[in-house]
Amino acid sequence: RGAVGKGGNIEITTGNLAVTNTAKLAASTFGQGDAGRIEITAAGNILFDGIENGLSSGAFSTVEPGAVGKGGGIEIKTGNLAVTNAALLDASTGGQGDAGSIKITATGNILFDGRKDGFGSGAGNVVLPGGIGKGGNIEITTGNLAVTNGAELTASTFGQGDAGSIKITAAGNISFDGSIAFSTVERGAVGKGGNIEITTGNL
Repeated sequence: RGAVGKGGNIEITTGNLAVTNTAKLAASTFGQGDAGRIEITAAGNILFDGIENGLSSGAFSTVEPGAVGKGGGIEIKTGNLAVTNAALLDASTGGQGDAGSIKITATGNILFDGRKDGFGSGAGNVVLPGGIGKGGNIEITTGNLAVTNGAELTASTFGQGDAGSIKITAAGNISFDGSIAFSTVERGAVGKGGNIEITTGNL
């Protein structure tokens, strides 16, 4: 906090990746300067899993409260992706600056699953309370997508700025079971809601 300068990027190219037990990939901004981007390419599988004491495993490229700058965003290319047990992909803004986007491309399957300790697994691209800026988009392209057991895809605004959109394209099946995808203007927020666009064989 109080630092001035742009954040660097995180780039990972691998066969398989597991980020578990509150481990994080973080390229956020807490001061005056843009956040970095997180770019992950995995030929096989990527797993984000777990939460402890309110700290989620995951990938974070956020504009934190009090910060001034743009969010970098998260881009993932993989065979299969699982985000489970309250793990998060988060590109929200709570400061002064637009959020980045979350873009996921998986040739196989994507799973967002589960709640733990009151927190849900998911992908979040939110203008938080007190945030000033536009929310980013969530774009998912995959073979099959399952969002289950309280997991959430969220692109809403609670602050001052438009919400982002959610776009999902799946060649095979999409399943939402006990879960939700939403882009809303919450009570007290100022801005437009985003769109939800789904293209699939079966929903």
